Amino acid sequence: MVLCGAAAAFPVRAQYGFPSFADLAEKLIPTVVNISTIQQPDQINIPAEGSNGGGEYYDPLEGRVALGSGFIISEDGYIITNYHVIENAEVVNVVLFDNTEVEADIIGGD
Repeated sequence: MVLCGAAAAFPVRAQYGFPSFADLAEKLIPTVVNISTIQQPDQINIPAEGSNGGGEYYDPLEGRVALGSGFIISEDGYIITNYHVIENAEVVNVVLFDNTEVEADIIGGD
C-alpha cells in the first residue's frame, strides 16, 4: 500500500509509457535492511531443511542461521520481514543501508 501511495506522487513515465519506479526506489532503498538470525536446534549435526527463500544454512557451532531482508516502516525503527526469517530466533541482527549493524528485538509476528 505504501508503494501505491508513494508511486502516485511520482508521475514519471519510462519508455513505452509505463511508470518508472527509479525515483521511488532511490528514495526508499535506505529503508531496506538485511536480517540474519540464529536459532539453536534441538540436536546438533542436523542439516538445514533446504532454503526458505532468503537463504538458510546450518553451522554446528552456531546453530541454524536464517537470512532475509526487511523494511524500516517507522521513524522509531520498527522493521517488517517474513515470519520464517525470525521464527524461533534467539538472536536477530540487522544491517542497515549504511552498513551499521544492530541487534534487534522481536516485538511480534504471525
